[in-house]
Amino acid sequence: IALGGGSTGSDAWATSDVASTSFVAGGSSVAASGNLRQTPGKITAGIAFGNDVIAWKNQGVYRGRFLNVGDIIWEWTLIPGGERLGAWGPGCVVAANGIIYFLGDQGFWSFDGSNFRPMDEGIRRTLLFAMSDSNSQHTYTKLTFDAFTNLVGIWNRKGYTNGSQRSSGVVVFYTFNVNSGQWGYQSKFSNGLSDYGAICEGIESSYSTFIPL
Repeated sequence: IALGGGSTGSDAWATSDVASTSFVAGGSSVAASGNLRQTPGKITAGIAFGNDVIAWKNQGVYRGRFLNVGDIIWEWTLIPGGERLGAWGPGCVVAANGIIYFLGDQGFWSFDGSNFRPMDEGIRRTLLFAMSDSNSQHTYTKLTFDAFTNLVGIWNRKGYTNGSQRSSGVVVFYTFNVNSGQWGYQSKFSNGLSDYGAICEGIESSYSTFIPL
């Protein structure tokens, strides 16, 4: 788990291989904790990848491997090639057909367990501008994957001001086909004059009326 605030700092992690409810260093839980400080900043996202865990900062992609050798329970390393790459937040990472896709300041990238690849050449500036958040926290930027269509969806409620209304703009919705590498764009989700929404589990509320794809 990633820890934030307090004396541990927002770049701290803690794990336990015995008691999932106890994350206290030492003792019978055999827990371990530490900080990921090879690159600056806080831990922004994480995802299970096979037997490992991949963690992101705004700059820096790390691999966590379970060792349980002596005092080393988990070993974290900065993945070569990931020093300047990152993810904006927890929703900005998704696994699709054994590949991880993520979105951050450097654009939309993939990671296959060994190599990073940029997937947004020719559209990067447009994509980053469209996904920019007015609060700079990217709370509402999300990636989803639909295995039926093989599409990664890239969502943002642009112009967000509070939990129910947006002051300006409309929902921005891009799709990336993981098989063909082709991009799609949709900005036609609308419900009335003061609110915008898309039907997508975990992304938006479901509204009674909307303009469908």
